Amino acid sequence: MYRVFLSILIGMFCIPIFLFGQDEAEDSLKHWSLDNNINLAFSQVALNNWNGGGESSIAGTFDFRGLANYEKGAILWENRLDFQYGIQRLGESDQPVRKTADNLIAVSRYSYRLNENFRITSMLDFRTQIDRGDRFVNREVEGQTVLVREKISEFMAPGWLVASLGATFRRNENFSVTVSPLTGKYTFVLNDSLSNAGAFGVAPGEKILAEFGTSLAASVKGQIFENVQLRSNILLFSDYGNFGNTDVNWEGAVIMKINKFMQASVTAILIYDEDVDILRSDGTTGPAVQFNSTISVGIGFKL
Repeated sequence: MYRVFLSILIGMFCIPIFLFGQDEAEDSLKHWSLDNNINLAFSQVALNNWNGGGESSIAGTFDFRGLANYEKGAILWENRLDFQYGIQRLGESDQPVRKTADNLIAVSRYSYRLNENFRITSMLDFRTQIDRGDRFVNREVEGQTVLVREKISEFMAPGWLVASLGATFRRNENFSVTVSPLTGKYTFVLNDSLSNAGAFGVAPGEKILAEFGTSLAASVKGQIFENVQLRSNILLFSDYGNFGNTDVNWEGAVIMKINKFMQASVTAILIYDEDVDILRSDGTTGPAVQFNSTISVGIGFKL
């Protein structure tokens, strides 16, 4: 089944190529604008007979944030791909490598201009992770306390696809708001054990939760200072069957160009989903705000 959803994702970016295929190659390319940033960060702490205490560690983060937009006449086709992955090992080589970040977001929005500021818009918003997600807990095994790795997520478990049709107010390329009264949200849990447990809001044994409601999507980007860029996106969804309970997906990034080769970035993601029960820090289970932030300095460049 996951191949079907991968095909949808690929098609989301490829279909418009055929729509615009009648253009001359050179004529078509001049209507594209690209803004892609890559940041690679790495850190290591090595301790040997160190009397001050502490533990050795190694960590790395890969961050890609890309925009590819096509505009010709009344047609605007906007694409965004964000991917972040990070790992860390605390201690010696016998300690497990733990994931610190894993987010894949792909958004494609096709709109037709009605006047200077308003457009009719259809949008696909796809989100998941690439690698397995684990919770490390201490368990008693044969009278000994052992660190146990428990799977809590993986690729397409969960995965989300939001398809919407609505109207967009677009002041310029740096600010837009889309209101979509016709929105379908699909939550996928394609792992059998997680599906049987009813994880991420699906009914136990089911792999898809379908909801119909309304959504609001807003995007802001621009230069704060010289060589400092801000990007912020938010997606709100409320199911008509449970109207008033709003799911929130927000991500923001501040990208600072230090020099030709060095780049620093501050990224954050906030998620709230009423259907998802989470083991909270106080030991209770239920809906909760999920927050992830990363500060990195490393090799950065634009494509």
